[in-house]
Amino acid sequence: MGGKKTEAVYEVQALLERAILSPEAELGADAREDTLTISFQLESGEEKELSVKGYFITKESSEKFGANNRGGVSATVFVPIGLEDD
Repeated sequence: MGGKKTEAVYEVQALLERAILSPEAELGADAREDTLTISFQLESGEEKELSVKGYFITKESSEKFGANNRGGVSATVFVPIGLEDD
């Protein structure tokens, strides 16, 4: 079973790499545009937020395994949208 999981991880990794390299117009239904917000707690107790616009892309393996062949591997990455120089 370990071999199938490893192959599924590699498959998902390859799918994500191809999606990341695609132009924004070709991202497809697996991508959704959104904002990622990260909160930082400063030593002073103040909270600082950083928000970045981009795409969340989710891919999953084609091969299912485990009980009743219902399990698989999936992963989500965030790809920021570049800012243009003004």
